[in-house]
Parts: sequence; structure tokens; C-alpha cells
Amino acid sequence: MASWNAQQLFAAVIASGAALACGQTEGSSSGAGSGGTGSGGTAGARDGGDDAAPADGSATPPQPLDCPRQFRCDNYSPPTNCRCDSNALDEPTDCPNPAQFRCQCIDLNTGQSNDCRSGWDGTNTIVPVCECDDERPLKPEDCQHTAQFQCEQYQPEYISCRCDENAPKSADECEDPRFWVCAEDMPPVGCSCIVPIL
Repeated sequence: MASWNAQQLFAAVIASGAALACGQTEGSSSGAGSGGTGSGGTAGARDGGDDAAPADGSATPPQPLDCPRQFRCDNYSPPTNCRCDSNALDEPTDCPNPAQFRCQCIDLNTGQSNDCRSGWDGTNTIVPVCECDDERPLKPEDCQHTAQFQCEQYQPEYISCRCDENAPKSADECEDPRFWVCAEDMPPVGCSCIVPIL
């Protein structure tokens, strides 16, 4: 009987040792996934948490203000596969003709977009997306009337321009001819009727 108990105890010790060895192997794998460098671990994994990639290989998606004017998505409503694109156009000088630089601000909540000024960084819900639009005018003569050639900047070069068919073509279209103002006068370029402050 005593001999049988010793054999039973020996077998139990062997079984426990095998179980412990298996547990250590699993622990090594888990450690590599959380920043360790155990056998089979991912090369370059960083210790300490915030900057480490999640165990499933995904990464925290960027927010628009993480990369102003270079936040891009495959789809904006809802935002899908968004990223910081260092190659995205974000300055008028990125275009061969700065006059054709155009920005649209996209509302991530609604998907609606409107023209917006270049150089604006946006918010975490409204994202400026810019492009070189070769359908935009290069010079005042490209519009039906030079007065309707409207730009964000006229000097020393034209930047972000368009033909605004609603812009007045002469002082006679203003409530008072004295309210007629133009960015350039010969010929009239970039004109509008100012609204007096009473």
C-alpha cells in the first residue's frame, strides 16, 4: 500500500509539472502581446501602454484636429477608414495655379459640404478637404464679367478664386453707387456692394 501511494504521489508531481510548463508557455505569449519580447513576440513592440497598439492589431483612429487640413476618410458620413494623409493638399501653393485651390468643409454629422476659406483648420466635426479644381478660373477674364471674379486673395497673386454670378457687375446694381467696392479697379475685379453700418 505504501509503495502504491509513493507512485501515486510521483505521478501527481509529474502531472503538475507538465501543467505548470504549459502555463508558462501561455504566459510568454501573452507577455509579448502586451509589450514583452518573449519567443515569437512582435518585433518593435513598445512597453507601457498608451502608445502600444492594441493586441488585435488595430489602432486608435485619428481625430480631425490631430492633423488639421490633412484628415481624410474614404467616406465622411459616417466617417469610414479615416487617417492623417501627409500627401493631402492643404496650401494654395500645393496647386500649379493657386487661383484654382478650393476647399470644402464637410460636416461629419450630416455629410453636407460647403465652400470654406483655405487655411482654416476646422474642428473635430467639420473637416476642410482641399483640392486643385481645374474648372475654377485662373484670371478675371475667365468669368463672364471681371467684376464677378472673386478670390480670397488678389495680391500678390490670385488665390482660391471663382466666378460669382450673383456679384454686381456695376455700381448701378448697388442700393447706393457709393457702396460699390472692388479689389481692383482697372478693370473692375472682385466687386461687391458693401452694407453700411448704421
